[in-house]
Amino acid sequence: MNTITAYLIDPFVETIMKVEHDPKNYKEIYTLISRPELKVDAFDCARVYGPEYPKGHMDDCVYVDDEGLINWGDKDQQFFMLQVAPGQWQPLAGKGLWVGTDDAGNTCAPSVSFVDVPSYVQFITQFELLNLVMQHGDERE
Repeated sequence: MNTITAYLIDPFVETIMKVEHDPKNYKEIYTLISRPELKVDAFDCARVYGPEYPKGHMDDCVYVDDEGLINWGDKDQQFFMLQVAPGQWQPLAGKGLWVGTDDAGNTCAPSVSFVDVPSYVQFITQFELLNLVMQHGDERE
């Protein structure tokens, strides 16, 4: 089994840690981003664009619970903001698994170094998320 080093973002304890991940075993993603109180049934990927954005090159992605924000009212749900492009932040819920992607879209080691990941992640509370939603809710109209 060939593994890669990926990064696990855990807003429940506000940590980012290195984990080993088998890129050929997608089921392992469920295990890594689930928690005992809430099993992840489906995951999605938030793309992280590198410094060359907006040239369109996608570097890395963070797998998260596809229903994480739907469950945002869960008193135990925790959140983080991910800088998906320079100056652009995306709120995400639950744990996130940061991996890289190659030109064919296959999972590989992240292109962002572990020491730089904290500059892409901000842990936020449910109250802070609600304030963001309220502040930006009128922008869609």
